[in-house]
Amino acid sequence: MALPLPPHTGAGESLYLGLCRENCTTETDWGEELSAAAGDLLFLGTKTPSLQLYGDDFAFFRIPFPYLGISVREGECLAGLHVRGDSGVAALASQFLGSFAQDEWLARSHSGRRLALNAADLLALLVAELLAVRRPVPADATDAVMFRIRAHIEEHLGDTDLGPESIARAHFMSVRYLHKLFQRDGVTVSAYIRRRRLDACRLELGRPPSRRRSVAAVAQTYGFVSPSHFSRVFRSTFGTSPSQWQERVPQNSADDS
Repeated sequence: MALPLPPHTGAGESLYLGLCRENCTTETDWGEELSAAAGDLLFLGTKTPSLQLYGDDFAFFRIPFPYLGISVREGECLAGLHVRGDSGVAALASQFLGSFAQDEWLARSHSGRRLALNAADLLALLVAELLAVRRPVPADATDAVMFRIRAHIEEHLGDTDLGPESIARAHFMSVRYLHKLFQRDGVTVSAYIRRRRLDACRLELGRPPSRRRSVAAVAQTYGFVSPSHFSRVFRSTFGTSPSQWQERVPQNSADDS
């Protein structure tokens, strides 16, 4: 099932995730035997789950990649991963997803829409943890450099001076060479930074009202000095203004009182 998240014009592909309903042993899409306990999670990447293969042992969910703050390529790195759902962030995410698996009405309710945003936040945290230890080892020296550069960008998204010059200086290379590295992926350094900042802002603005900050505060946190400029590029990228995106999250709820 798809979590009842607000519509997103740039959603694109989605991550498929299975929640084990009860202890079982089954064969996965990859031809491997899987012994899972109730509450465990199985990542399928972009692969649509085979209901004939898994039957009623799993409840499957579809989450658009932008809600997780990762690329499709990163999502594919998780394909086939079995995660125990009895501890840490995985346990919390499992509980939230389990609520939807047990109650189909919840997905159509006001509470369900708020719960879905919380579930997406937890899954984003879980995915970040998993990718930190599962990202493939770079195949060559150039990939290794790009790996470090992207990690540097993620760590400094809130720095207003983050740009080609500061990145090149931090990695002891020329700005010209830095631009050449990014040309391989068909994107400029500045465009990559802007998109990562916008994705982070979109995720932050999608939080429930009880955890909400102003649009200006979120923009400033991720390096946008001008609120008006932030609003323009956000609308251009996602097809809606930051305030309109934020307003899609339900405003009135008992636990906000």
